[in-house]
Amino acid sequence: MPRARASGGAACDHRRLMHLARLSLIDLRTFRRLEVELTPGVHVIAGANAQGKSNLLEAIAMLATTRSPGSGTDLDLISWDALAEDPIPAARLEAEVVTASGREQVEVNIVGQVAAVGVPPSRAARRFRVNGIARRASDLIGRLRVVLFAADDLAIIDGPPAHRRRYLDITLSQLDPAYVRALQRYTRVLEQRNSLLKRLQERRGKPDELDFWDGELAEAGAVILAARAEALRVLGRDAA
Repeated sequence: MPRARASGGAACDHRRLMHLARLSLIDLRTFRRLEVELTPGVHVIAGANAQGKSNLLEAIAMLATTRSPGSGTDLDLISWDALAEDPIPAARLEAEVVTASGREQVEVNIVGQVAAVGVPPSRAARRFRVNGIARRASDLIGRLRVVLFAADDLAIIDGPPAHRRRYLDITLSQLDPAYVRALQRYTRVLEQRNSLLKRLQERRGKPDELDFWDGELAEAGAVILAARAEALRVLGRDAA
């Protein structure tokens, strides 16, 4: 397995920070196998075009948030070689995170869903592990915290409100597990409510159920709105 070692040199107090000590990638986009060891500090990733710099940053963001910040499907994350050669193609991302309380291993696996032998997968599923134990996505978020700024993030300023909400969701989810749970609950309740509305249009649902789902939606939404408002207050104070 190819190995790369980078050294850092920032003069700051790392005792209060977490840092990414090791990154291992297998069959992620252009990488067949890569292992990088990192010391605390600032690192600059340099190289020619199409060498995988963006893919490396994408991998770190995925290990922090469980999702790719780029476009495309989960299946697009698996390397072409794995898709062409492996019976069950998969990509694996693994990181060792060091904090004041110790070390943790976080892992994201993207596994192609094969319907039959010899049939290429049409989609992929994400699976997560923390210290070797299978966990939910919400259990992974926040164990590695990142701030990613890309060219299209300018839409946070001049784009539609959805971009700003997404930015806040990604940031707050890494800081507060309760926010992740509220987001997940809000999404589930909204799906149930929309399903009920569809049944009501078809005269198959019970109208009195709508009050229940409205209440559930309002309760989860209140948690989300309060957290977003506090985040904006802090950002406004720091920017003043």
